[in-house]
This record gives sequence, structure tokens and C-alpha cells, in this order.
Amino acid sequence: MIKTIFNVIAVIIFVLSIISCDKIKSVPGSANIKAEIVEYGVYKQITERVIKKNSDTTSGYTSRPKSKNGVVFVRETENIKVIKGTIFGYKVKLYGLAVGERTPIDVMYQHPPIVGHDGKVSTGFTLKKSPRSSNGEFEGGIFYRLSEDYELVPGKWTLSVLHKDRVLAEKTFNLVE
Repeated sequence: MIKTIFNVIAVIIFVLSIISCDKIKSVPGSANIKAEIVEYGVYKQITERVIKKNSDTTSGYTSRPKSKNGVVFVRETENIKVIKGTIFGYKVKLYGLAVGERTPIDVMYQHPPIVGHDGKVSTGFTLKKSPRSSNGEFEGGIFYRLSEDYELVPGKWTLSVLHKDRVLAEKTFNLVE
């Protein structure tokens, strides 16, 4: 009799554990992380930018607007004119992130061969980012600004967001003269 009651309790615990599995939150590194490109094309900077040296990039530095809303959408297009100062890219929304924790992602920039700031030929670079989510989601921008004369190279430019080598979002732009 006690053995039967013990078996019934064990089965109930097992069934309850299966039922509650769908309530487990997404954790960093899980396959539940998804992305959606919200908008893409040409953007305009409306605030000053912060510049940081970064020898891993083609230009030798990264830049970002001083404020979160410092870049505004101008128009949707995949064809970008090669003009100094042009900003292109996309806004992406990530879903399935762990609430309150940072999730490591890579932002990869691939472009035609460019002789960069250091005299070396570059075909791209990757930046490490760690967005934090308060609700399991994060929205941010993946942009490239044509700031230097040597960056004014026509061809295919691909901007990607990856998590653990899995592409979450990717957009290719055709830079034209």
C-alpha cells in the first residue's frame, strides 16, 4: 500500500515537472533567442557622436550617438550611395533574452577589400556586444557610417547579428557610386 502511494506521488511529480517546463525562462545561449529586422536603409545622425579608438575596426575607431535616439530613419533601401558621412544599417529587435541579464552577441561587418587606417587590407570586423533586457526583449541599431575617404568603396556590405555563431539577423547593402 505504501509502495503504491509512493509510486502515485512519483508519477504526479513527474507529470507536474513536464507541465511546468514551458514556464522556464529563456537563458543566454539558448536556441530560443530570435531576431526581427524592424527597419533598414539610410539613417541620419541628429546628435553629436562619441568616438572610441578600436584597432579591430576598418577605420580604427567606433562611433555612436551621444543619446539613444541620436540616429533617425530616413528611408528604406538596400542601395546606398557611396557618400562620405552616409549612415546605413538596420534596427533589430531581439526576443527570448534572459530578463535582467546581459546576453553576448557579435555584430559582424563584412565589406569589399579596403586599405584601412593602418595600411592593411580589411574585409570586415566583428564587435562584441552584451545587451541587457528588462523584459526578455532588446531593440538596437546596427549601423555603419562612411566617415573616411578610404571607406568609400562600392560593393556588397553585409551587417550581421550572431549569438554563439548562429546568425540571428543579417542584411546586405549594395553600395553604389
